[in-house]
Amino acid sequence: MSKFLLLRTTKGMSLLFAKKTSIKNQPPFSPPLSLLYIASSLESEGHQVDLIDVSFEENPEGKIRTLLSTIDTVIINVYPGNLEESKSLADFIHSNQPDIPIIIHGLYCTIHREHTLQDIPSADICIEDNGEHIITEVAKAIDGKKMFSEIPGISYRENNQIKTMKKPTEIKELDELSFPARHLVKKYEYGTMNGIRLCRPRFTSIMTSRGCPFRCRFCTTHVVSDPFSQRSSENILHEFREIQDDYNSVMIVDENFLADAQHAHSIMNGLIQAGSTLDLFIAGARVDSANRELYRKMAQAGVKLISFGIESGNQDVLDYYHKQITLSQIRKAIDLAREMKIITWGNFIFGAPIETKQHLRKTMKFSLSLPLDMAFYRQLSYQRGSSLWAEAVKNGMIEEKTSFCYAGSGKTFTNFTDEELSEYCRWAFKRFYYRPTYLLKEVSRCVSRKDFTILKSLRSVI
Repeated sequence: MSKFLLLRTTKGMSLLFAKKTSIKNQPPFSPPLSLLYIASSLESEGHQVDLIDVSFEENPEGKIRTLLSTIDTVIINVYPGNLEESKSLADFIHSNQPDIPIIIHGLYCTIHREHTLQDIPSADICIEDNGEHIITEVAKAIDGKKMFSEIPGISYRENNQIKTMKKPTEIKELDELSFPARHLVKKYEYGTMNGIRLCRPRFTSIMTSRGCPFRCRFCTTHVVSDPFSQRSSENILHEFREIQDDYNSVMIVDENFLADAQHAHSIMNGLIQAGSTLDLFIAGARVDSANRELYRKMAQAGVKLISFGIESGNQDVLDYYHKQITLSQIRKAIDLAREMKIITWGNFIFGAPIETKQHLRKTMKFSLSLPLDMAFYRQLSYQRGSSLWAEAVKNGMIEEKTSFCYAGSGKTFTNFTDEELSEYCRWAFKRFYYRPTYLLKEVSRCVSRKDFTILKSLRSVI
């Protein structure tokens, strides 16, 4: 059996080995769930696994260099935002131990499966995201027990050529997956943002479904996970029971946790019956899922925060994005969550091609009218794989090789420049958080909930 070293690096890493700096990096908020699933698959086959979350390490260069003499294969996570950091990490490993196979894995490998190995020339093998079944086959190939050409979902180098295999079969029965190997990251303390703890320690995350049954035009979820699939509530509750022994706070990282109301009811019923004491944070929810009985159960089961994709305060913009929600549904969901004393986080996007200044002002006014605890404003982005990106490529606005760009940059069609949209986002943040009435209401809400998380977190915003 082999020994694998899994490395998680993040966008903006300052310790890039070739360019040392004294700048301290902010560690990521949540653990690398995709790598932990990969680790679990390898361990189930008898392989040894170690994992380094590079941002947490004081001297990652020294630690990695020391471990390289004891391991057989390295796996590095790659997503669209950390390409340069992953490339530097792969170059460092190759320069120190050129005979160690380097595997890259993640969302970037799915979106750019044809040329990821060109972008990271020090890597030997590329595995698409959700590759729990693929990695065990790759391990066999590295050991000479299987041919790389027999493995779907990978690219690899052979005789100075890059060969790309057919797309893998989507994992439909998610219950088949072993639970993430959380023991590998117990040495790290997650759950802080900008140095502020937003939840009770110890913090981890959980996946209950993959994909989303909806097709918002700016989203790329369907590129990685299609069709939408869910784990059984029994399997999920089993994992929650294991988590309960070692953790206090859990983020549900699904793109759309409330897509299936009956499934959500079943999970919440199980948590309530088990007397769960976990604090739950829902990272992705649609507003059209608002139901009084479900929200009541969520509050009773320990849900402390819900993040909603609101996007706009204009119905025509929501329709343009194919959100399939209404302004009244947005207001209902926020009001209902507030009634249940659940912290609400609203996400907004500026820069749709049809938007004018009047649209932007209306979205700002709408966000201020909602009883949100927190709001996040960002520019529209064109990401490879989304329908907006495909349309922009077809119309000659974006080159096909471009994987990510903001509205307003280059030739992307919008009524605003990149600088104007960026400035408008900053202005929106100030408008929302600098209101005296907002601060007074938040103090009142925190007292009512007996939870002062939001007041602490506002230190990083105001």
